[in-house]
Amino acid sequence: MRYSLSLVSVSLLSLGLFLGCSSKEEVPKKPDVDLSCVVEGVQAPEWVCGAQQYGNAITTIGSEPLSRIGVDFTHKEATRIAQKRMEQRSLRIAKEQSEAFILDHDISAASVASSLSTQIASSVSLYTSKRARELKRWEHNITKDDYVLLGISQNHFNEEMKRGIKDAYHSDDTRWQEFKDKNGSILLNQDFPSQ
Repeated sequence: MRYSLSLVSVSLLSLGLFLGCSSKEEVPKKPDVDLSCVVEGVQAPEWVCGAQQYGNAITTIGSEPLSRIGVDFTHKEATRIAQKRMEQRSLRIAKEQSEAFILDHDISAASVASSLSTQIASSVSLYTSKRARELKRWEHNITKDDYVLLGISQNHFNEEMKRGIKDAYHSDDTRWQEFKDKNGSILLNQDFPSQ
């Protein structure tokens, strides 16, 4: 009896090892929730994870951990961070687009394009960071971190690009005449459409 009990035990143990070491992989189940954006274990709106497009707006995100000073201070800091990022992002976009405008339409010499586009970009980025508005806000329900989505419409950005380019050319009589001779205003409206 003892021998048969040992034999049964060894058989069951062998069977368990054999089944446990099977080469068949277990297929993981799909989660019931959309995990496209998870922040510290909590599902968040997609924009929190860095979606750069929100409708027809140029956007940035700012976030700040909960401050001991309070929720209002935390929100102001998150907004300030988003504004700084907006300034940096619009500076980069404005520099690229203004330099492309100047070079594509041969309005100024290539040697002037870089310095002129830097001047234009500085003006545009300062304006857009101040004019950007809060589009969305989300608070992490566990950590209480504050997330802010700021944006400026492409229409407003294009208007500011036109103003910045005209101002840069208008500051020098020779450049302004060159701008007018090449129908710069018409070219601006083609490259930077707005309503």
